[in-house]
Amino acid sequence: MNFSYAQTTAGVITRLNLPPKLGDLIKVPGSDLHAELAKVRFASSEYEQFQWGNGYTPLPRGTTISLDHEARPEQGQVERHSIRLRKKILFGAVEMFSLDLNVEPIGMTGPGQVPSGISIQQPMNANCRTVTYRIRLRAHFDKLTSSNEKSEDYQRWVQWLFDSLQRELQD
Repeated sequence: MNFSYAQTTAGVITRLNLPPKLGDLIKVPGSDLHAELAKVRFASSEYEQFQWGNGYTPLPRGTTISLDHEARPEQGQVERHSIRLRKKILFGAVEMFSLDLNVEPIGMTGPGQVPSGISIQQPMNANCRTVTYRIRLRAHFDKLTSSNEKSEDYQRWVQWLFDSLQRELQD
């Protein structure tokens, strides 16, 4: 989350994005997160492994991460992936917050169709398709923990995370 870059037709774009100050943030190695994410075919490429393997994600200490995959093509359902972050307090009895990131493909073009502004030489172009995804981010803070001294800090961190993801995932 701290440093990213993207190659565009106009050149390389780089970003430095620092999280808000939070006393109990720990640096979770990207390779640890990728080990979980690589279970999904979209995150199993060498490029993704390199990207995740050379960075870290700042998470509040004690945050758990789970990945769910749902696909029932025989019932007409599309593939859907969900990542959930949870922070529990009071010996795990009360959830401080939960975050859900849902990724769902909603359409794909035919062979040779790439996004506007992208140019790929033949014959490789014939193997390319453009996939559009719906990405939803949701956060829930428990009312029981709203008066906790860290609640406001966690809310700022969640807003930073959502803003960062939106910036990285936008067209």
